[in-house]
Amino acid sequence: MRNSTITGVGGLRVGTAEDKAGTGCTVVIFDKPAPVYAKTFGGWPGTFDTESTGPDMTFVRKKAIFVAGGDILGLTCASGIMKYFVEREESSLKKPDMLPFIVGADIYDQDVADISGVDFEELGYRACVSSSYGPCPNGRYGAGVGATVGKLLGIENSSRGGMGSSLLRVGKVMVGTLAIVNALGNIYNPKDGKMVAGVRKKDGSFEDFEKIAENYLRSKTKQRSTTILVVVTNVKLPHESLGRVCTMAFSGLARCIFPVGMTHDGDTVFSASTERVSYSGSWERIVDLVGMLASKSAVLSVINAVKQDVKK
Repeated sequence: MRNSTITGVGGLRVGTAEDKAGTGCTVVIFDKPAPVYAKTFGGWPGTFDTESTGPDMTFVRKKAIFVAGGDILGLTCASGIMKYFVEREESSLKKPDMLPFIVGADIYDQDVADISGVDFEELGYRACVSSSYGPCPNGRYGAGVGATVGKLLGIENSSRGGMGSSLLRVGKVMVGTLAIVNALGNIYNPKDGKMVAGVRKKDGSFEDFEKIAENYLRSKTKQRSTTILVVVTNVKLPHESLGRVCTMAFSGLARCIFPVGMTHDGDTVFSASTERVSYSGSWERIVDLVGMLASKSAVLSVINAVKQDVKK
């Protein structure tokens, strides 16, 4: 069976680990350090070394991208991930160009998870140990285990979020995405416009933001939410063009999450290339194709993340 998740791009593996407290970590590991670009679209991000992926930076190649629950404490997963690479000699502490360069982001899942006793360094390490080239699971795995969506009226009216992945192909061009969906807004299927996860009424049905806007304005509930998207293509692109791919990929999130990029969202998109395929034609047009596929794949990954939602 063909792999229809992000690992189908080739040249990378994905690992997940969960803690009984209700939080977790997801890591995307590249066989060879890959050029990465990160862009933040939400008003309250929590990230690890994303500044180093900017257009004027030198060390833009990264060994891994990780996403962790636990908000800012979850970023300490990075220590366990780097330890894993050094132990297995996939990185080196003595060679500047082989240091365990990684980037990452966190989500706030403490409405569900009690993280007071969680060893996030160990969680990051375990996520690496579990990494596989096989298809990624969809649902409540890794950093998505404690994710929720539709928290516009508080966690008690929300739906379950999760982790989802998908892959699209056009000829030799492949684009895969992996989403950790912990959105403040609701999730819609753009094919029919129907809500598939989000704010729930007492009878279990969903409620659109417009109908609860006045209640939202009066609400004093503090929410911290985030959707993190990882995009990987097999096409070699100029590093700055990966930034354009991030922007186009976010348009996919905007098609299926509403509202998105809010003041209390930390929405962040990572874009990377395994550089397995080169094109000699117009780089602008190949960027457009990769960006379009990233946008469509982002929608599929978000839907895959929440499609197993059940009423609490």
